[in-house]
Amino acid sequence: MAHITETLVLYGMFVIVGLAAGSLGPAIPAFAELTGETISRVGMLFVFYRCGYMAGSLGGGRVLDRLKGGRIMGFVLFSIALMLFLLSFAANLCLLFAFVLFLGLGLGLGEVGGQRGIIRLHGMNVGPYMNGLHLSYCIGAVISPLVIAAFLQANTGLAAAFRILAALAALAGFVTLRLLRGGAAPRGEAPVLRASPFLVFFFAAMILFSGGTESGFSGWIYSYALRTGLAGESLSGILTAVFWGAMTFGRVAGIYLVRRFGSRRLLLLSSAGAVFSLAGLVFFPSSTAGLWISTLLVGLFQASIIPVTFTLAGEQRIVSGFVAGIFVAASSFGGMVFSPLAGYLMQSLGLFTFPLLGFATQILTFISFLAILWVAKR
Repeated sequence: MAHITETLVLYGMFVIVGLAAGSLGPAIPAFAELTGETISRVGMLFVFYRCGYMAGSLGGGRVLDRLKGGRIMGFVLFSIALMLFLLSFAANLCLLFAFVLFLGLGLGLGEVGGQRGIIRLHGMNVGPYMNGLHLSYCIGAVISPLVIAAFLQANTGLAAAFRILAALAALAGFVTLRLLRGGAAPRGEAPVLRASPFLVFFFAAMILFSGGTESGFSGWIYSYALRTGLAGESLSGILTAVFWGAMTFGRVAGIYLVRRFGSRRLLLLSSAGAVFSLAGLVFFPSSTAGLWISTLLVGLFQASIIPVTFTLAGEQRIVSGFVAGIFVAASSFGGMVFSPLAGYLMQSLGLFTFPLLGFATQILTFISFLAILWVAKR
């Protein structure tokens, strides 16, 4: 029963992480109005957010190796609540960027704590629970824009929306402190082993390239469909929703599939399927049907790659807090690099570079997976 409670607490924490992370994009126009700046200048907040996220991931991993995770996670959620609350008062760019930087710091530490906690809690049986953890993040990321849109439409303002999110994060922090005081208690799994640097490198590379694919595709599929003429504005929006819907369904299905096939087989199927899906956009660039089918398949196959990669690393018994921090930082760095790169290449070289970049990064993901198998076997 204790393990069920602790698992649900970690899931709730990841819902909050998703809520906070998903709130920034929809809030940019309102932030621009609040600060009196242009949208392009306010959009620079993502640089500060990613920097904070990576710093929280790398530094937080070492903290979690030394202190009790449950108490730390409670205070992390309170810090997230504080930053969300302060964002409602960000009247200039300096304050906005500072609050976003510290929000990213807390979210990075929170993600590392969740990943490490679920592995400690369930050991070699972590697969379905890891997919459930990432599904919880998706739920938060889907709900957050809806909350902000509802408050803006009701003319209650951005400040009220962020204060509601802050209250939810504070409530989650209180529950975490009460129910996860000593951290997730391990279920008798073998101790963490000292990892081969090559094994950690290839795991991190796989997460980096997969995270880059996910960020670049989700960020630019709307513009690609619109600018190629394959879809209008409304259909391009629906296409983006299809991608996220497929990702969510894929995470739900992954809870069963990782138990049915095991982490290695599911990663082989997912990474190879993602390569195949993006190949459809490369070889059939003018096909409307190909665009929709490829988008749907990319979402389905991409959904399980990062959570199951963490699962496989947990099964290899190499996920200390520090190593988990490296993995989360790699995912964040991939999103920070490949999404702007996709936009730059589309603008400077042409629209054909969008599917090519996704295809290339997914091939690198697949190669990294094969390298993991080779190093682990040796």
